[in-house]
Amino acid sequence: MTITKSLKVLSAALLICASCATEAHADGFVSPFMAVNFGGDVGGTFDDNVSSRNRTTFGAALGFMGGGIFGVELDVAYTSNFYGEGAVVGDNSLLTVMPALIMGIPVGGQQGPGIRPYATAGVGVIRRELKFGGLDLFHGSELAYSLGFGVMGY
Repeated sequence: MTITKSLKVLSAALLICASCATEAHADGFVSPFMAVNFGGDVGGTFDDNVSSRNRTTFGAALGFMGGGIFGVELDVAYTSNFYGEGAVVGDNSLLTVMPALIMGIPVGGQQGPGIRPYATAGVGVIRRELKFGGLDLFHGSELAYSLGFGVMGY
């Protein structure tokens, strides 16, 4: 089979698949993020923390809304040197893994303007590590919870 004939067959197959597409009944999302920790107990100014790559949080949220009003989400985030750096502050980090349930009602249904107010609640794990002056102040995982409200656009 020649390349031209292969391209024609592939194009025809794609056209047939595209014409047979059905209405979607679920909404999925992937939301990678990067954040900067500043203020409060974490310390430092916003400018200092933006300049220091060691205070950056990396993570992602993965979620899925079914055809109805319920969905699920998994949020994972990691920060190295969450508690800062220094001569006495040793290795430290913060990891969160938070699965959650989502309840969102689309305004006007699935055919409406594409706005969905939602509430989310979950229970997960927070893992903290902090060595200070050679002592392990925090080391281990604890139960954590999250509550949130927002608006999705689709």
